[in-house]
Amino acid sequence: MHFSFNIVDFQARAFGLCAKDEFIAHFKDQKKIDFNAPNPKPKHIPMMTARRLSDGCKLAVDAAVELSEKNDVDAVVFSSLSGESIHTSKLVTAIASKNECSPTDFSMSVHNAAVGNYTILGKKEIPSSSVSAMKDSFMQALLEGYLMLDNKIKKVLVVDYNVTISKELFPKALDLPQIPYATALIIKNGNDVKIESTGSIADTTSPYVALDFLKQYLCGQKECTYEGNEVNYKVSIK
Repeated sequence: MHFSFNIVDFQARAFGLCAKDEFIAHFKDQKKIDFNAPNPKPKHIPMMTARRLSDGCKLAVDAAVELSEKNDVDAVVFSSLSGESIHTSKLVTAIASKNECSPTDFSMSVHNAAVGNYTILGKKEIPSSSVSAMKDSFMQALLEGYLMLDNKIKKVLVVDYNVTISKELFPKALDLPQIPYATALIIKNGNDVKIESTGSIADTTSPYVALDFLKQYLCGQKECTYEGNEVNYKVSIK
């Protein structure tokens, strides 16, 4: 597997940061990550809608709507390592305890809840897709976006996010992201970023793949190999 694309614009939400300049300075200055930093309230989501969304979903939809206000978007792909596991966990707990299930948890427990909320809030009648594939999620979302570009779509919004991991559903949660975050990219046809599957040893085993990718891009790191489920992914940047 190998494919390429160019990045038109980006946005992110993590570690209490929400502005592009903040992320550029954070990564280039190699500042220590504050995992306890509170994330800002969403700017582009109505309060009643925000109350229904998981923390990670709020960050993702907020970043996606902001990017879409500044750029034309012809299709969208969302990805999440564990889907909306926080709502799923609440549903499972309620069922096991023989309690009534929350309608909100039921409607928001599907892995495409975030992209659905984005298209509704952004009033986007465009092709949309959602990927949840553990460590492969972000790279597979980029591949999905590339396939859309290959199908004559001009610009694709790719958003990767994560919710607070449920330790009940994922006993090995320590190996997974422990904070909600979101990374959003708009990609188009080009050769600035090249990705290929590889059997080479990964340079990083961090579960924050999308954030590490953004760091590589912003810092101008030429190559980095990311760990996947069965194969790894070599990313080369011009």
